[in-house]
Amino acid sequence: MEYLVWVGPRDSDIQFSKCFKESICYFSEKNPNSDRTAHIYGNSYIEFIKNKMENLLEFHPEARFIFYNPKIAYGLNENLRKYILCLNKKFILDLLSDKIYTRYWMGNYVPVLPSLLVDSHHLSFSELDEKLGYSKNYVIQQNRSSGGFGTFYVEKKEQALNIFRERYNELFIISPYVENGLSVNINAIVCNNQIYLFPISLQIIENNNNRLIYHGADYIAAQNINAEIQTKIKKYSKVILEHVQSLGYRGIIGIDFIVKDGNVYFQEINPRYQASSFLIDASLTENGYPVLTEINLSSFYEQCDISMDVQNITVEYSFYKYLYTSGAKHLYHIEQIAHNNPYISHVLLDGWDNSMTVEVDSYCYTLVFSTNITSLNFDGGYNLYSNITGEEEYLKEYISSRIGLKIALLNQGCVITAEAMSYLNSKGIIKKAVFSSIDFQLSDGLSINAPVNLKFTDLSPFNITVSVNKHLKLNYYNECISEIYLEMQPNWSNLKTQNKVPYSRIAYLSTDRLRVKHETICSLKKKGLGCSFCSIPLSKTTFNMDDIKEVINNLLDKPKFRHILIGGGSGNPDTEYKQIIEISKSIRAVNSNIPIYLMSLPPLKADILMQYKSAGITEIAFNIEIWNRSLAKELMPGKGLIPLELYLRALKEGTKIWGTTGNVRTALIVGLDNMDTLLEGVEYLSKQGIQPMISIFRPMVNTKLEALVPPSNKVLLSFYEKAQDICKQHNLKLGPTCDACKNNMLAI
Repeated sequence: MEYLVWVGPRDSDIQFSKCFKESICYFSEKNPNSDRTAHIYGNSYIEFIKNKMENLLEFHPEARFIFYNPKIAYGLNENLRKYILCLNKKFILDLLSDKIYTRYWMGNYVPVLPSLLVDSHHLSFSELDEKLGYSKNYVIQQNRSSGGFGTFYVEKKEQALNIFRERYNELFIISPYVENGLSVNINAIVCNNQIYLFPISLQIIENNNNRLIYHGADYIAAQNINAEIQTKIKKYSKVILEHVQSLGYRGIIGIDFIVKDGNVYFQEINPRYQASSFLIDASLTENGYPVLTEINLSSFYEQCDISMDVQNITVEYSFYKYLYTSGAKHLYHIEQIAHNNPYISHVLLDGWDNSMTVEVDSYCYTLVFSTNITSLNFDGGYNLYSNITGEEEYLKEYISSRIGLKIALLNQGCVITAEAMSYLNSKGIIKKAVFSSIDFQLSDGLSINAPVNLKFTDLSPFNITVSVNKHLKLNYYNECISEIYLEMQPNWSNLKTQNKVPYSRIAYLSTDRLRVKHETICSLKKKGLGCSFCSIPLSKTTFNMDDIKEVINNLLDKPKFRHILIGGGSGNPDTEYKQIIEISKSIRAVNSNIPIYLMSLPPLKADILMQYKSAGITEIAFNIEIWNRSLAKELMPGKGLIPLELYLRALKEGTKIWGTTGNVRTALIVGLDNMDTLLEGVEYLSKQGIQPMISIFRPMVNTKLEALVPPSNKVLLSFYEKAQDICKQHNLKLGPTCDACKNNMLAI
């Protein structure tokens, strides 16, 4: 093989390729700069490449060059171009890079979104609505752009169009904005006698100041795209590439599609390497196959001599590119800690140094993950871990509000620093809270249940430290937000009953309530019908009613809690109610006044509710969790079989006994259902005087839904506002009623 030299924007694009002796890259350890420039393409970039190529050829006249984007090569003189390999004719590259031309051309053969070609001076929403069909919002694209720069999300406000009229003098292609659609990319190589299609990637596109910017890709999450959709993508790709092949194009190429409601729409062709190509190289190398550059070189021969079945690989990686935005606290934060994260396989700095002067929109560095960082959501789009993005724009706007801060902490979690952990260990044992978390209170009394042991919580911008005067502090990017009180394990947790059962196996303290379990083992989980999101293990330690009564008798004489919750695991519906009644009566025998809150499966018979009331229970919750029952059956194979009607009957009957002021409630999980469907559930419940509680889905380690990503802070805030408004219309608030018990709920 010749003395191959890579020419492209980043060294990391050949991280997993062993084909190259050297590289010429603007972002590189070999090209030290004191600053980071945003827009590298143009005359200065051409001059940079020209000088580097000429210098290298002086020492290595045998050198041959492969370009990330071959179009760049045509900015060089003819003498230098003769050293460039895998170079298609300029007119072919120009045609295929033309978003307008390719959209209309390929519209003859595969589905495309309705589009309109408009010059900047004649844009109007009335024209767009008339010719494209009414849309809430639109996407406006400059004809020649990449990486999302030149692609704009436009809300239907007249001033948005004025920006284009004033700043641009060119043609735009305009399409309806696809809400909750998926943007996917496929890498391919076109040969004279064959077309190679490689795995599909889910593109991570973020709205940055109304620009739709490419930030990375997830090959793992893309594997969960419906098989029928994947077949369509490959079928349409083959059709498109056969036409491209007929033009005379050879070599590597990429195609972007939009997926929505089971439909696949062609978006654009990229006649170059893709930003995601390097991860395909990683997989090809791991499987002993030639990398993309080797296949690319072969594609320019009369007969491509790559005989191995390279198309059947799977790519088990994802990546995220960090671009500088104003402030950019998170990218500096992540770069410092990413090297120690077990899910991050590579930190590709490409010459980045956190002391550099950086322009807005500049590329900084890339993280490669050995796990998914996105997952398909139930609204048709995808979720991305908030701790990877940092959600800085959200935090800037909402961190000063109690609900904004609470949502961020519930969703992103926090890190306990080593210093704080050492201090806490000297004081006792940190109380283990539900959902892989810790419980603490802010100085204003707000109770928080913050995850600390989930997939990416160690990337959180929030941490807990200890001050010089030995006060615990909650910090946001090392800036103190509040002093906090963190709950420690009570002294009695290590006590054992006469049957040698630890008290902690039967009861545990959570904020201002004592939770008493009525089941030793979840009967559904024991049958293999447990909920996919539940992390409660099948304990071998069992207990009986005598153990429960002993714990109650010993703990209730000097209560350090405001109320008691009976719940924990699903029992046998034929007998569960008897256990609950006996426990409640045992509590009442010791304390006649303390409130008792029941959380269980709905009883099979309505008259049991009156028995609960008589036994001393003061409030109830039968948690529906997933409103959509077909989805409930899939994710909760045991509980999902319980008809929604049974829940609603029990809850409605409960309002006759305990009233409609918040003593009868049910929990719904946001992140495990379509948002509109969930809001319908909130509406129905509120009308009946049943208080909705909204729990945020957490992907617990070692559960079936571990790879599912929760919604973003912004989405959660929007849902909270809509759900709260619905409740207000019916004289309710999102539950529970107890402020301390809201610590893990979307409520304040």
